[in-house]
Amino acid sequence: MITAGNKKLLLFLFLFILLNGCYRHDDPFPADDDTKEADVNEWIWEKMNTYYYWEDLLVDTDRSDPDHKSYFNSLLYEDDGFSWISDDAETLRGELDGEILALGFSPAFGVFSNSRNIFIVVEYVYPGSNAEVAGLKRGDIILKIDGQDLTEDNYLDLYDKTEYTLSLGEYNGSGIYETDNEIFIVTNTLEVEPVVYSEVFEADAHRIGYLVYVDFISGNDDSKLEDLGQVIDGMKMEGITELIIDLRYNRGGDVGAAKYFGSLLAPEVNIQNRDVFIRFDYNDFLENYYHHSEGENSDHLNIRFEEAGYHLDLEQVIILTSSHTASASELLLVGLEPYMQVVSIGEPTFGKFYGSFVLFDENDPPRHNWAIVPVVLKYANANGFSDFVNGVDPDYYVPDNLLEAKPFGDLTDPMMARAVSQITGNPLDENARTAPMKSYEDKIDWNRIRKGNLLMVPEDR
Repeated sequence: MITAGNKKLLLFLFLFILLNGCYRHDDPFPADDDTKEADVNEWIWEKMNTYYYWEDLLVDTDRSDPDHKSYFNSLLYEDDGFSWISDDAETLRGELDGEILALGFSPAFGVFSNSRNIFIVVEYVYPGSNAEVAGLKRGDIILKIDGQDLTEDNYLDLYDKTEYTLSLGEYNGSGIYETDNEIFIVTNTLEVEPVVYSEVFEADAHRIGYLVYVDFISGNDDSKLEDLGQVIDGMKMEGITELIIDLRYNRGGDVGAAKYFGSLLAPEVNIQNRDVFIRFDYNDFLENYYHHSEGENSDHLNIRFEEAGYHLDLEQVIILTSSHTASASELLLVGLEPYMQVVSIGEPTFGKFYGSFVLFDENDPPRHNWAIVPVVLKYANANGFSDFVNGVDPDYYVPDNLLEAKPFGDLTDPMMARAVSQITGNPLDENARTAPMKSYEDKIDWNRIRKGNLLMVPEDR
């Protein structure tokens, strides 16, 4: 077991840590073989005492608490809104590879200032999902689930059901009214495809690539990275001169996928030099451990660009952002900025510059089915930029008004119109210059933000 008393000894032990292109970690400090269900709180304490970013502020509470979630939450630093615990490690392993049980659409929750009723707007629909088959599409407005109005008290419980009938509404410019349109959908096992839309189009002699990337997922055997690389390579073969990356609805994910994406985009000279993409800062124990065991150039301390097999080598990339652009998405944006022209268009991002390890019981077979995802690190780009608590401000502010959402790729979408204007130098037309402001407030689903964390997960899964 790792305790405060033997931490110093571990600093001088050599440990080989397998790193692959996904930058996923084995647990360097495995548990003893005698882990039992009754010892879950002991396991939680040991992992937190070793990895937690705010380890120096930990105060041990009642380890006899039979509620493991309650015990875990009692350890958290008061300003930590991102660490979380799961009682279903087996399902979590699948989710990290992009296999989820889901209805197949991404919801944005909103509320008008003069109402307690919640509404849902569909950000996007996963290709091949039951939601797509049922006819749900981007921009659809959901007012009721199984005939019940959505309120602050019930909307998450209703949304989390495994099947339901959705009552749709329409926006008339001043409010939403209910229609007779209903859609019935059921969850199905879905293999997430992070690129939900891509195309190449021309504008004033510019060949522009556009892709909507919604999850930083590496996939089994890096299959999702290969898929992304092939999309980028296909655009390169079509001769694109500019690239627009839509990260409006990407709440984060695997740091390995962010590293891979960054290496697809960075200038060739930075790839060849293996320049620093992102730097990590840990608690004192882990910081000293990685410095002593691996040296100043440790891959745990610095993520560097590397050959990805595909490469664009453009001078500029345009990234579309919103208040839901978080964590690994922000890492990609700020990590590229020291090396190339990054133009951001949209809203300020969420403001998430922390990352987590995903920690399972590594015994074979596991002695319990719990997993913890504590904040372990803070990241900064090569210039030291971090601590953007209010998000990263866009270069050009354009609100993402989902009540008037356009299909992906539609050039009347105000963000797309601004991006194309930036590329061509042509002035915006009147409609794009007067993009409608939001008339509603976002309701943040903190559970989804947490699970969209910047993640490093064990290699042996």
